[in-house]
Amino acid sequence: MEDKKLIVRLNVDVPMKLKRRIKVYCAREDVDIKEIVILAMESFLDEMEKDLIHSQIRE
Repeated sequence: MEDKKLIVRLNVDVPMKLKRRIKVYCAREDVDIKEIVILAMESFLDEMEKDLIHSQIRE
């Protein structure tokens, strides 16, 4: 049986200016908003987790 990624809906309110920026970027780069949001969230969490590990090492 093939392992498929489970996709769930996440609804959030964002400032209108940010939504416009995302829409413009996605139109210019021909990508889906979903792709950008997933990449941004993964990047943010990777960075936060890395910072957390580094701060724990220093303690």
